[in-house]
Amino acid sequence: MNGYVAGVHRSELGGTTAFTFFVRTRLQGSASAQFDLAPADAFFPYALSPPHIEAIRPTFSPAAPRAGSAFRINSVQLVFETAESETAAAFTCRATLAGKRIRGTGRGSCTFKLPKSAKGKRFVITMTATAAGGKPETFRPYALRVR
Repeated sequence: MNGYVAGVHRSELGGTTAFTFFVRTRLQGSASAQFDLAPADAFFPYALSPPHIEAIRPTFSPAAPRAGSAFRINSVQLVFETAESETAAAFTCRATLAGKRIRGTGRGSCTFKLPKSAKGKRFVITMTATAAGGKPETFRPYALRVR
């Protein structure tokens, strides 16, 4: 490809979500200034959108669910298609234990009190996370075995 590329990081745009622009070029080495303007009589519109979230990385406390103890999702790291990552602006959780819904408490309903009878049972957590300026997205469930 011939030509030039100009890049601007979204952080340099002062939090805007859209802008308009035009491009003006000048032929170098010309005795008379020759210009080209695109578009010729208006501006190009451009709307920013958050990059697509490729994956999430939750942090659990403790690292694995234990019968008779509380199990909590402390934070959710979002991994974007651009390979950048950030902490989720918000997240919520739903969970089942042995196929039955259990209620969570705390931040995002993401703290679960597991009964002593949960040992060896399948514990499944589904998380919904939101990037700053984005919409909530639900991700594949995490299936864990209670110790």
